[in-house]
Amino acid sequence: MAFVAPILMYAGMAMSAVSMIKQGQQQKANADFQSRMALRDQQVAERQAKAAEMKAAYDQQQFQRRAARLQASTRAQLGASGAMMGTGTPLAILGSQAAELALDSSMIGYNAMVGAAAYRDQGSLDRVQSKMYTQAGKDALNASYWQAGSSLMQGFGSAYSSGM
Repeated sequence: MAFVAPILMYAGMAMSAVSMIKQGQQQKANADFQSRMALRDQQVAERQAKAAEMKAAYDQQQFQRRAARLQASTRAQLGASGAMMGTGTPLAILGSQAAELALDSSMIGYNAMVGAAAYRDQGSLDRVQSKMYTQAGKDALNASYWQAGSSLMQGFGSAYSSGM
Protein backbone atom coordinates (compact mmCIF):
# COMPACT_ATOMS: atom_id res chain seq x y z
CA MET A 1 0.00 0.00 0.00
CA ALA A 2 2.95 2.33 0.42
CA PHE A 3 3.29 2.60 -3.34
CA VAL A 4 -0.28 4.03 -3.68
CA ALA A 5 0.52 7.38 -2.05
CA PRO A 6 3.19 8.41 -4.60
CA ILE A 7 0.96 7.29 -7.49
CA LEU A 8 -1.94 9.35 -6.19
CA MET A 9 0.32 12.34 -5.62
CA TYR A 10 1.74 12.18 -9.15
CA ALA A 11 -1.71 11.62 -10.64
CA GLY A 12 -3.01 14.66 -8.75
CA MET A 13 -0.12 16.77 -10.04
CA ALA A 14 -0.78 15.63 -13.61
CA MET A 15 -4.52 16.34 -13.29
CA SER A 16 -3.79 19.79 -11.92
CA ALA A 17 -1.38 20.53 -14.78
CA VAL A 18 -3.85 19.28 -17.42
CA SER A 19 -6.62 21.35 -15.82
CA MET A 20 -4.48 24.49 -15.99
CA ILE A 21 -3.70 23.89 -19.66
CA LYS A 22 -7.37 23.21 -20.46
CA GLN A 23 -8.32 26.44 -18.72
CA GLY A 24 -5.78 28.34 -20.84
CA GLN A 25 -7.11 26.69 -23.99
CA GLN A 26 -10.65 27.71 -23.08
CA GLN A 27 -9.57 31.30 -22.43
CA LYS A 28 -7.82 31.34 -25.80
CA ALA A 29 -10.93 29.96 -27.53
CA ASN A 30 -13.05 32.67 -25.88
CA ALA A 31 -10.57 35.36 -26.91
CA ASP A 32 -10.49 34.02 -30.48
CA PHE A 33 -14.30 34.21 -30.62
CA GLN A 34 -14.24 37.80 -29.33
CA SER A 35 -11.58 38.60 -31.92
CA ARG A 36 -13.75 37.24 -34.74
CA MET A 37 -16.73 39.25 -33.48
CA ALA A 38 -14.65 42.44 -33.38
CA LEU A 39 -13.51 41.81 -36.97
CA ARG A 40 -17.13 41.28 -38.00
CA ASP A 41 -18.02 44.57 -36.31
CA GLN A 42 -15.22 46.24 -38.26
CA GLN A 43 -16.63 44.89 -41.54
CA VAL A 44 -20.12 46.09 -40.61
CA ALA A 45 -18.75 49.56 -39.83
CA GLU A 46 -17.05 49.70 -43.25
CA ARG A 47 -20.31 48.73 -44.97
CA GLN A 48 -22.14 51.41 -42.98
CA ALA A 49 -19.57 53.99 -44.09
CA LYS A 50 -20.05 53.04 -47.74
CA ALA A 51 -23.83 53.12 -47.33
CA ALA A 52 -23.63 56.61 -45.79
CA GLU A 53 -21.57 57.82 -48.75
CA MET A 54 -23.97 56.30 -51.26
CA LYS A 55 -26.96 57.82 -49.48
CA ALA A 56 -25.25 61.21 -49.47
CA ALA A 57 -24.65 61.02 -53.21
CA TYR A 58 -28.31 60.18 -53.74
CA ASP A 59 -29.47 62.92 -51.32
CA GLN A 60 -27.26 65.49 -53.05
CA GLN A 61 -28.59 64.47 -56.44
CA GLN A 62 -32.18 64.79 -55.24
CA PHE A 63 -31.43 68.11 -53.58
CA GLN A 64 -29.85 69.48 -56.75
CA ARG A 65 -32.96 68.51 -58.73
CA ARG A 66 -35.19 70.32 -56.22
CA ALA A 67 -32.80 73.29 -56.22
CA ALA A 68 -32.90 73.52 -60.02
CA ARG A 69 -36.72 73.49 -59.94
CA LEU A 70 -36.73 76.15 -57.20
CA GLN A 71 -34.38 78.40 -59.18
CA ALA A 72 -36.43 77.92 -62.35
CA SER A 73 -39.58 78.81 -60.43
CA THR A 74 -37.91 81.90 -58.94
CA ARG A 75 -36.74 83.04 -62.38
CA ALA A 76 -40.25 82.50 -63.76
CA GLN A 77 -41.83 84.50 -60.95
CA LEU A 78 -39.31 87.31 -61.37
CA GLY A 79 -39.84 87.29 -65.14
CA ALA A 80 -43.62 87.34 -64.70
CA SER A 81 -43.30 90.35 -62.43
CA GLY A 82 -41.58 92.25 -65.22
CA ALA A 83 -38.23 92.51 -63.44
CA MET A 84 -35.08 92.67 -65.57
CA MET A 85 -33.27 89.40 -64.84
CA GLY A 86 -29.64 90.39 -65.29
CA THR A 87 -29.55 93.45 -63.05
CA GLY A 88 -30.31 94.78 -59.59
CA THR A 89 -32.55 93.01 -57.13
CA PRO A 90 -33.50 90.04 -59.35
CA LEU A 91 -29.82 89.30 -59.91
CA ALA A 92 -29.12 89.60 -56.18
CA ILE A 93 -32.07 87.29 -55.34
CA LEU A 94 -30.97 84.66 -57.82
CA GLY A 95 -27.35 84.92 -56.71
CA SER A 96 -28.23 84.67 -53.02
CA GLN A 97 -30.53 81.74 -53.65
CA ALA A 98 -27.86 79.93 -55.70
CA ALA A 99 -25.28 80.48 -52.96
CA GLU A 100 -27.62 79.13 -50.25
CA LEU A 101 -28.52 76.11 -52.34
CA ALA A 102 -24.86 75.36 -53.05
CA LEU A 103 -24.09 75.65 -49.33
CA ASP A 104 -26.96 73.30 -48.45
CA SER A 105 -25.75 70.77 -51.02
CA SER A 106 -22.22 70.99 -49.60
CA MET A 107 -23.57 70.41 -46.09
CA ILE A 108 -25.28 67.22 -47.24
CA GLY A 109 -21.92 65.98 -48.53
CA TYR A 110 -20.04 67.16 -45.46
CA ASN A 111 -22.46 65.50 -43.03
CA ALA A 112 -22.18 62.25 -44.94
CA MET A 113 -18.40 62.50 -44.91
CA VAL A 114 -18.42 63.03 -41.13
CA GLY A 115 -20.79 60.09 -40.66
CA ALA A 116 -18.70 57.80 -42.86
CA ALA A 117 -15.54 58.85 -41.02
CA ALA A 118 -17.20 57.99 -37.69
CA TYR A 119 -18.08 54.52 -39.00
CA ARG A 120 -14.53 54.03 -40.26
CA ASP A 121 -13.08 55.20 -36.94
CA GLN A 122 -15.27 52.68 -35.14
CA GLY A 123 -14.09 50.04 -37.60
CA SER A 124 -10.47 50.87 -36.81
CA LEU A 125 -11.17 50.58 -33.10
CA ASP A 126 -12.87 47.22 -33.69
CA ARG A 127 -9.82 45.99 -35.64
CA VAL A 128 -7.50 47.04 -32.79
CA GLN A 129 -9.82 45.35 -30.28
CA SER A 130 -9.65 42.17 -32.35
CA LYS A 131 -5.86 42.19 -32.19
CA MET A 132 -6.00 42.76 -28.44
CA TYR A 133 -8.33 39.78 -27.98
CA THR A 134 -6.05 37.60 -30.09
CA GLN A 135 -3.02 38.59 -28.04
CA ALA A 136 -4.89 38.07 -24.76
CA GLY A 137 -5.79 34.55 -25.89
CA LYS A 138 -2.19 33.73 -26.72
CA ASP A 139 -1.06 35.16 -23.40
CA ALA A 140 -3.64 33.12 -21.47
CA LEU A 141 -2.56 29.92 -23.19
CA ASN A 142 1.13 30.62 -22.56
CA ALA A 143 0.40 31.48 -18.92
CA SER A 144 -1.43 28.18 -18.49
CA TYR A 145 1.64 26.28 -19.74
CA TRP A 146 3.84 28.15 -17.28
CA GLN A 147 1.40 27.53 -14.43
CA ALA A 148 1.18 23.84 -15.27
CA GLY A 149 4.97 23.56 -15.44
CA SER A 150 5.35 25.42 -12.16
CA SER A 151 2.76 23.20 -10.49
CA LEU A 152 4.55 20.06 -11.69
CA MET A 153 7.92 21.35 -10.50
CA GLN A 154 6.53 22.21 -7.07
CA GLY A 155 4.92 18.78 -6.85
CA PHE A 156 8.09 16.98 -7.87
CA GLY A 157 10.08 19.12 -5.45
CA SER A 158 7.72 18.25 -2.62
CA ALA A 159 7.85 14.56 -3.56
CA TYR A 160 11.64 14.62 -3.69
CA SER A 161 12.00 16.37 -0.34
CA SER A 162 9.57 13.91 1.31
CA GLY A 163 11.50 10.98 -0.12
CA MET A 164 8.94 9.70 -2.62
